[in-house]
Formats: sequence, C-alpha cells, structure tokens
Amino acid sequence: MKNRKFVTFFMVLLCLSAEFPCVAKEKVRLNYTKLTLKVGQIKKMKLKNAKQIKWSSTNKSIAKVDKKGKITAEKVGNVVIMAKSGRQRYRCKVKVTMNKRTYKSQQLVVNNDIFTLKMYKKIRSIILYEAGGSPMYTVTSKNGIFRIFTLLSERKLMQDGEMFDGGCSICLKYFNGKSYKFTLGRNLIIGGKVYSMDKQVVNNVVSMLKKYSNK
Repeated sequence: MKNRKFVTFFMVLLCLSAEFPCVAKEKVRLNYTKLTLKVGQIKKMKLKNAKQIKWSSTNKSIAKVDKKGKITAEKVGNVVIMAKSGRQRYRCKVKVTMNKRTYKSQQLVVNNDIFTLKMYKKIRSIILYEAGGSPMYTVTSKNGIFRIFTLLSERKLMQDGEMFDGGCSICLKYFNGKSYKFTLGRNLIIGGKVYSMDKQVVNNVVSMLKKYSNK
C-alpha cells in the first residue's frame, strides 16, 4: 500500500515538472560592448535581463547617457559607458568620430575669428615648430588638416586664461602665401591674447601632427 502511494506521489511530481519546467536564469548583458558614433548621433543602450539600472559615462563632454540608457555623442574622443545593476558593472567602449555633415554648424563654433569654416578652407598646411624655431612636423593632407583644425576649433575658448611657461608653436599656412602663427600650451595665445582651453589639447594636436605629417 505504501509503495502504491509513493509511486502515485512520484507520478504526480513528474506531471507537475512536465507542466511547469524549470526556467534557467537568463544572463545579464549589454546590447553593445563597442560602439562608434559620430558627433551628434544618439544610440539607445539596453542592459538585458536586469532591473534597477544606473547608467554613467566616464567623460560626459565626449558622450553623455541619460537614466534610460540613451547615449548622445558630444565631441570627438573615446569614452566608456557603464551600466550598474546590483554590484555588477557592465561596460561599453564608445568611440566618437567627426560628423562631416554637421561640423559646419556644431564644430567650428568658437569665440574668435581664426577657427572658422572660411579659414579652414584656405589652409594649405599646418606646421609644428620646436623650441629652437625649426619645423618638426608638417601636414598637408586634407584629412590631416581637417582633423587637426577641428580638434582646435571644437574647444570653446575663453579669453584671459592663466599664463604659462613653455608650450609649442603652430603655424597655419594659407594658399595665398600668408601664414598665422600661435602658441599652444596649457592655454592658447593668439595675437597676444590668452585663451583658456582643455589641458589635453596640446598632446592631442601633437599626436595628430605626428600621425598625419609628411614623411
């Protein structure tokens, strides 16, 4: 009798397990782990199979993200977008590149007359000079000039920055034979006026001049 009850109980369990199968917990993951966006582009991020997500950006000036995971590319550079769920963090590497369709209105907006679209079109070459006055790197390629000029122009410059010691000289040479030379350091000195700007701009400009220099 006991054996029959046990068999009956076991059969009921089998039936229930067949009707309500065990569901394995789905893995939490981002819909993207790497992204390349153009300036001004928007992308929606999702952390699948997770709740109570907190989004953040390692550099909001390059790309920002709202509480719903919507990324907005602000300017050229590299940034990491993070999603936190519980104790776990999930990362997506984002590279922001120039959007040539929108740079006319978005990237060449500065409060001086040098870094404008009109001036950019007139440039024949960009030269970096060493401390002694000798040219170190010269860039004549259209792509190189565009990227270096944009890197400078996208900074919103403010007059009367802090003075500095050192720096490097950049020369813009134009097709009409004229040239314009300025000093680049912690700040930018143009025509004797000092402008405050991003501290990383010197290294970024120099690395671009190296990359696109004529060899």
